Amino acid sequence: MTTISNNRRRKKISPRAAFFLIIIAVVLCAGLLWRDAAANLVWKMLSPVLSMRNEAAVSSTGFFGGFASNVKLAEENRLLHEALASTTSLLVDRNFLYAENLDLKRRLGRTITNPILLAAVLMRPPGIPYGTLMIDVGSRDGVREGDLVSSSGSSYVGRISTVYDTTARVTLFSAPGQTHQGLLRGEVPLTLVGQGSGSMSGEVPVGIGVSVGDPVLLPSITPEFIARVSAVNHPEGQSFQSVYLSIPSNPLELRFVEVHIRGN
Repeated sequence: MTTISNNRRRKKISPRAAFFLIIIAVVLCAGLLWRDAAANLVWKMLSPVLSMRNEAAVSSTGFFGGFASNVKLAEENRLLHEALASTTSLLVDRNFLYAENLDLKRRLGRTITNPILLAAVLMRPPGIPYGTLMIDVGSRDGVREGDLVSSSGSSYVGRISTVYDTTARVTLFSAPGQTHQGLLRGEVPLTLVGQGSGSMSGEVPVGIGVSVGDPVLLPSITPEFIARVSAVNHPEGQSFQSVYLSIPSNPLELRFVEVHIRGN
């Protein structure tokens, strides 16, 4: 007959341990049942903090982005003001030299009194052949073939080629096939050949220095500016360099011109 010793009897769980086990079980059950509710509660508590952080980041980015944009605009504005000041200075200098030139000729008995007639441009390409304009003054207004036409003051763009009673046709210096004699910087002879679209070309010996922006004048007692150098091409081994020029105004944008009536 087998007997069980009293030492091997199962140990009973104490009341205190049982209480802690019940508490742990309740907590685990509550966690499982109320997990979503707890997560929502935590999210609601943290969301204002996260929102404030995001707004601060956006505000910081917007501030620095706006600051950079303002700096860029200020720099562009400064450059434009400098360019305007430079252009204004050049214009004042040009007008002064032009007035001085006329005054000198007047003192030497070479007064220029030819009248200037304002004309409106009635037609321009493509309404009429390229390289020409139709204006609203003609023989009744004293206009004659050969009269110079300018876009502003002493900036000439062409000559009167055909005259009617109340209108006239202007052929631009840049009209294809047109040939004119000019003076590079007012001193170097240059034959100009029209290429159309306000462009002309010519050639000068390689030894003559030519720079983009150099003016070309008509041989005359008065300063008659007709073009400015826009590009220079010097092929290696050639004796001449090609000079490309443009007239002072875009013929497709001209609304008014001035006809310089020649004396009888």
